[in-house]
Amino acid sequence: MSVLETLDFLPMLIVDIFRPHKGKRLIAAHREPGKTPFVGGSESFNSITGFSDVEPLFPGGWLTLVYNGSVGQTRLQPAPFFASDDVIALEPIVPEVSHPALLVCASIIQRECVNKYSYGTKLNLQRLSRQTVVVPALTKRDGTIEADWDGMDRLGTELLDQVISSRAHTALARLASLTTTPSLS
Repeated sequence: MSVLETLDFLPMLIVDIFRPHKGKRLIAAHREPGKTPFVGGSESFNSITGFSDVEPLFPGGWLTLVYNGSVGQTRLQPAPFFASDDVIALEPIVPEVSHPALLVCASIIQRECVNKYSYGTKLNLQRLSRQTVVVPALTKRDGTIEADWDGMDRLGTELLDQVISSRAHTALARLASLTTTPSLS
């Protein structure tokens, strides 16, 4: 049985799962090459548009959500980073959330936001405060709903294992085809 079949999905406000933080304006002319990932409004390369000699604004383990540029692109930033003013950094409300759980959230948020927001209907902090996503959740005895981080971790881990297994299977099949000697009949 897949982990997916054991989870309850319920609508929650993004701001009940993450604290949003706006990035900071830093134009390219004022940036020197460095080691800090600079997250901008791109959908490519994990939304990292360069590496700069600036202090990170945010720690690793947060999501970034592009609201100007490739709107709705949501990425996990595993290392400390600087986010441009085209990006909202999403801090998990619960400390120490696993990367597999964050990847599940990133996929869900991106699915909801990419098609809904665009240049005509910009994503901003006010709209984000009303944006719901359907995530694995738990209903507590008092009727309140909270994100099921453990369930998202198990789901994310299962999905990552499937990707790794699939790649390993493909690699082994390729290797087998390379090492098979042709028959001389």
